[in-house]
Amino acid sequence: MVVLVVDDDPAVLRVTAELFRHLGYRVLSAESGYDALAILRSDDPIDILFADLCMPGIDGNRLVAAARALRPALHVIVTSGSALPRHHVQFIPKPYHIADLVAALPPERALTEPRG
Repeated sequence: MVVLVVDDDPAVLRVTAELFRHLGYRVLSAESGYDALAILRSDDPIDILFADLCMPGIDGNRLVAAARALRPALHVIVTSGSALPRHHVQFIPKPYHIADLVAALPPERALTEPRG
């Protein structure tokens, strides 16, 4: 399983990517909505998009709309400490923990035990 993690804060991006790796996912990361769109337009397999809503340029809501147009079957999870999603997607408020990520994953894509 592959997750694309998008956050304009490098520290948050790094920690979130590591949380998904700990859960057994292959991680692609992007520091902006523009970078994420380039990855989504590629042939890379992506199962889950995990994106911050508050980013400069293409914010998370615009990214979700574009991602769904490019990959309609993509499972989308968004996060924010100050905004709410405009689309029907899984939402995790910041700050979040690994248990929050696991709870937001679709059952067929969630792993039963984190990797240690």
